[in-house]
Amino acid sequence: DLDTINIYPIADLHIGSAHQNMKELVALLEIVKNDSNGYIVLNGDLINNAIKTSVSDTYTERLSPEKQIDLLVDLFKPLVHKILSVTKGNHENRTYRLTGIDIIKYFCYRLGLEDLYDEDGNVVFVSFGKSRGRETVRNTFSLFHRHGHGGGSTIGGKANALNKMSRQVQANIYVHSHTHSPIIFKEDYFLANNANKGLSRVSRLFVNTNAYEGFEGYALSMGLTPSNGEYIVIKVW
Repeated sequence: DLDTINIYPIADLHIGSAHQNMKELVALLEIVKNDSNGYIVLNGDLINNAIKTSVSDTYTERLSPEKQIDLLVDLFKPLVHKILSVTKGNHENRTYRLTGIDIIKYFCYRLGLEDLYDEDGNVVFVSFGKSRGRETVRNTFSLFHRHGHGGGSTIGGKANALNKMSRQVQANIYVHSHTHSPIIFKEDYFLANNANKGLSRVSRLFVNTNAYEGFEGYALSMGLTPSNGEYIVIKVW
């Protein structure tokens, strides 16, 4: 029944890291909670999940992986009705590679979100409002999201990794994470319609999400830039 939808793509929380910015995350979740039109897409690396074989430092973690999941559940339990889709990231995949246990699937199970989860990514369809004022026809948009990988350390490389998502799925909105830099751009193309032998101009939106990991430790030692914590809201009408 809404005329507009606000999508908050949330990823790279790195809960449990010694350098995680919990204050910024809690502030964002409060904004989403008070947004009656707001919905969430969770896009991986929700916990830091430092284990013995990982790059992350197990000795400086604020919480054990199990406690990280507990805190993640507590943070999103009040917002469970706003979550549209969930996938995991490379940090959660560390446990799966060693044990075959999917810890984000377990997180979804605890919140009753199993049907909204896919380990590799999801295409989400959202219908709302009225299309061209017609009472019985809804506006519908598609959103393709996955955590992603690679991208390098430059903004251009990160944008290229995001743009490559359009090779896999044709959608209205693409959401990529992993590289810790908020990036937004639009791209138009012409869609050939075989039925009427015509062309339709189509716009698609590309979004790379921010992160809630600090600069010290791994990022500093590897010469990476600080993560930008400014969140993104995708407004659809």
